[in-house]
Amino acid sequence: MTWRAMTPEEMVSRPEAQLQGSLLLIMVCTATLALAALLFLVFALLAVPAALADGRLVGMFASMFRGPSGVGLLYTVPTLYLGFWALVFTIMTFMRAPATPGLAATGLAIWVGLRLLISVAGQILLIARFNTGPGVILQSVLPLVLSIIGDVILATGFWVYMKEGARPNAYYRRLIKAG
Repeated sequence: MTWRAMTPEEMVSRPEAQLQGSLLLIMVCTATLALAALLFLVFALLAVPAALADGRLVGMFASMFRGPSGVGLLYTVPTLYLGFWALVFTIMTFMRAPATPGLAATGLAIWVGLRLLISVAGQILLIARFNTGPGVILQSVLPLVLSIIGDVILATGFWVYMKEGARPNAYYRRLIKAG
């Protein structure tokens, strides 16, 4: 597929060059995700002084690799990363930065990789600590694998849309299909 630069008239008249349609929906969902992540982070930080005062914070980090609370701390890594990714994507979209599609797709692929690594590590820690027999595969590992496969499918769709979609190319890169 070949692309050509848009003329100044096309930039204002073509609907593809505007933040509309599926790109607008992605933007609204991503901005909502970024806002929710920021709010939850603020709520979590508000709890830190009280946890410091009665020693719970030290206990939480001391049990980092023991039990469900330690695994929960591991899962904050991809969660915080996704919130940061959503914030950066939102800002870059408002700025109409040409690098947004590639950076956003790469960032989402990194998130899927992080989620995979942290999820596998978390399951290994839980299985090592609370070995409940072969049923654990059906209870925790299989749903996790299916979830990661779903994430890969969604990230791949996002990647293809950002690379080959008419609206992302027109909105961010000011390119339109030639011919």
